[in-house]
Amino acid sequence: MSRRDSIARFRQSIAQHFAGSQLALDNAKTLLDVAEDSDRHSTATASFIASLAAEELGKAILLLKRQADLIYNAEFRVHSKLFSDALDWTDGSIQPQSVLPWSGFVGRAGTHGGGLRDHRAKLQAVRDYYQTFHPQAKPVSDDTLELVFVDMFAGFKVEQVRAAVERSVYLSWDDASHDWRLPVACIPNLTDFVTAMRNVADGLTSSIDKGRTHSEGRVQYIVGACRQAALKPADVFLV
Repeated sequence: MSRRDSIARFRQSIAQHFAGSQLALDNAKTLLDVAEDSDRHSTATASFIASLAAEELGKAILLLKRQADLIYNAEFRVHSKLFSDALDWTDGSIQPQSVLPWSGFVGRAGTHGGGLRDHRAKLQAVRDYYQTFHPQAKPVSDDTLELVFVDMFAGFKVEQVRAAVERSVYLSWDDASHDWRLPVACIPNLTDFVTAMRNVADGLTSSIDKGRTHSEGRVQYIVGACRQAALKPADVFLV
């Protein structure tokens, strides 16, 4: 593979990550609109649709993280030669990121955990994002506020949330009560949840817009550093 081909392929991969994250974000916004409209007919169904929006936001987050990890690893390969005598590198404290192969990342559920078909990974991603970037001020006295990190899943584990998602759309038989169990909303407060997801969507919109420029700047830096380190781009720009 030529120098130009390896760099071009890397740039194309990064562009595909951003395109996918934008499409997932757009779909999430549509699903949130539908969830609000559906709430007039069935809160349980509306909560299911809102949960799908959350997963789409998680998908966008996972895509953004993977492209950032790919660039970090390219930088790592260059820096490991440029700074080979630095203590942080010689003691092994700096390590590359673990990145799923693309086929596993987008592959069917069960092939690899942490990919785009992993419901729990997507829910965990959006939960972590919300807790990190959307703290809320809570009064602790008349003149003092403190930041608290709100758990949008109300303390439930993502495994429990995902199980509740399925119960929100299906009629099922309850062995304990020996009776039919109607669909039950998987989100306690749909209005607050949709608001939280719109906040996440707004943050991701900014991240995607700024990320494209920032990532291209990092790639340009790696191209120059690769030349300085006398490394073949095909050994650095791996996707």
